[in-house]
Amino acid sequence: MLKQALAVDPTRAAVTMRLVDAYLDKKLERDAVCLLLRSAGTCEKEDKQEEEQVMLERAIEIAPGDIDCRLQLGRMYLRREELDQAREQFLQAALALKRAGRTEEFITAATKVCELGDPGLELRLELAECHCEQGLWDQIPPLLEPALLKKSDDLRALDLTARALEGMGEAGRAASIYKRIARLARRTGDDLAVRVAEDRLAELNADRQPPTPPPLPPAQESDDHAEQEDVEDVPLPAESLDSPEVFDEVTEDSGPVPPLEREEDDLEEDEKTILVGMENVLSSVSAPDGAPGIDDEQQEELDEVDFFIGQGLLEEAGKMLTDLAADHPGHPAIEERLERIRHLSDQDE
Repeated sequence: MLKQALAVDPTRAAVTMRLVDAYLDKKLERDAVCLLLRSAGTCEKEDKQEEEQVMLERAIEIAPGDIDCRLQLGRMYLRREELDQAREQFLQAALALKRAGRTEEFITAATKVCELGDPGLELRLELAECHCEQGLWDQIPPLLEPALLKKSDDLRALDLTARALEGMGEAGRAASIYKRIARLARRTGDDLAVRVAEDRLAELNADRQPPTPPPLPPAQESDDHAEQEDVEDVPLPAESLDSPEVFDEVTEDSGPVPPLEREEDDLEEDEKTILVGMENVLSSVSAPDGAPGIDDEQQEELDEVDFFIGQGLLEEAGKMLTDLAADHPGHPAIEERLERIRHLSDQDE
């Protein structure tokens, strides 16, 4: 009787629910859900939104993990412009699709969630993983940037960002992030994360080493040298050495005689000035209270600071600069970045 009634009008919610209850009494949950989805589809075609919502919500109660129910309910909320409810249904469907290994459908649902609002950290990370597996490197940094703005020390988000930059050919920026991962992991005692980050750094550094130039070919003797070897040494008569003509010939061919080195007192005034200036420069470089230098590792930290400033992570960039300033007080490169952060912070306020 109930099936006959539904055959006449599948949108009758009361009749549908009675038949659903009958299926549930017999432990036929899947049959009950399928019935609700079919009836909801008919309601959608006939624009009976209230009946459609009742049936879909009942299907979710019976099978909370049913992906099709979530997607259909999400589309219904989307048609009714109830965006928050639609986003929640697409979010739950996307996470279930990821667990089920239905990657393409997951990407479609997750992208829809991102269009409707903030999908949350978990979904951003899962979607970034899929993009990483597919080599869609350029889509990962903008996807994870909002997550890093909220949680700049998330190791998984940092690792995915570094892998994306590495895939995009930006090895320097990737290396800076791997170094940050290693530092954060050391603080938390995550030895495995430290080893993984250091291994990636070692590989990047090996790839960035310039190729060894091939050895030069052995020098070949010139023809002139060979001819010189063939020339027979002819001894000069002893009496010719005392000849004034020979002496004149030698002095003319040998050019002017270089002047002897002079003491500082004999230097011209401008030469003394140059010496004094160079001594001042050398003393300022070697003096312990002079401007401190920046080594390669600290320069990479400054590059990382520039990356975080560019991403809007001003607080994290400020922490790194504070640590650097403790070792290099008053360094112009550090002070310039601190001033830039203060300026950007004032603009945000």
